Amino acid sequence: MSDLISVIVPVSNVENYLKECVDSILAQNYSNLEIILVDDGSYDGTAKLCDEYALRDKRIKVIHEPDLNNSAIKNIGLKSATGKYITFINGGDYVADNYIERLHHGITYFDTDIAFCKYKKYYTSHNEKVYENYLENSKNYLLNFDEFVSNAFCLEEGENAITCSSWRTLFKMEIIKKWNISFDEKIEIWEDIRFLFEYLKVCLSYYVVDEYMYYLRLDEMAEQKYNDKYIDIKINAYRDVEDFIKDENIKGIIKFNLIWNLFYHELSSISTYYDKNKVNKIYSLDEYKNFKIKTYIENAKNKSFSSIFFMLLIKMKMPHLVWKLNREKE
Repeated sequence: MSDLISVIVPVSNVENYLKECVDSILAQNYSNLEIILVDDGSYDGTAKLCDEYALRDKRIKVIHEPDLNNSAIKNIGLKSATGKYITFINGGDYVADNYIERLHHGITYFDTDIAFCKYKKYYTSHNEKVYENYLENSKNYLLNFDEFVSNAFCLEEGENAITCSSWRTLFKMEIIKKWNISFDEKIEIWEDIRFLFEYLKVCLSYYVVDEYMYYLRLDEMAEQKYNDKYIDIKINAYRDVEDFIKDENIKGIIKFNLIWNLFYHELSSISTYYDKNKVNKIYSLDEYKNFKIKTYIENAKNKSFSSIFFMLLIKMKMPHLVWKLNREKE
């Protein structure tokens, strides 16, 4: 009999997207699933829709909880899961029909401790839809810890193979239980980073399915919600990761990635106005003071000309121009 796989789906006010998400899970080629919908106190029609799905398919379990943060909701899902393997799928996202099948094959056939796939992202307001499920001549591959970290922080684009996320990832339940790994409930957003590295530090190898099988829906309004907290939370998350890293070169890559992310968030199209104080706060960081554009270019893979130009303007203390150019592109 095939292994039972638990699919944990945190949902919060995603009435307009939940059907697409759950239907994509029910359509999986791999059918031995336990689907756990954890409703985060939704006040739209999400809770009712979850209950309706549970009546239609016995594999679906629904848990209704009051308003909790992302970490607490995911921990509730973990405690309820009984599968040999676990994957997370955000309630607003969807997956290809071979998503679980390919991840399960990779983690079992190659006997690794974790498996990832590639993903595509799009913004809700742009009405962009993604239908590409497969890559031609895909090359699946194995990584060790240093390779994983280097790839995770070198590759900036969303469709690259690896980033620090719990979604589009297959975990082993025995590792989570053995090492008592859970989400830190003091962390409100970017909770995946610490969870993933707690898991990775006890792993030996990582399998990557080089196919686009997870589709991440982004919402500008949701991102704006965390704008005031973004810088401090992101800094703490990245500095937390450094505690797991011994290689100084990789630590350098992580610092570069932090600077990129902070400036990109504040200056890209999701920022509705130019906040000089926030930009100056980033400039005051030790990570920025140690930032060398030459080293950034040498260490970071797949950087486009526009990305390099972006960072050159930052280094030349011209962030307002970056913000203006991004706004004009909309």
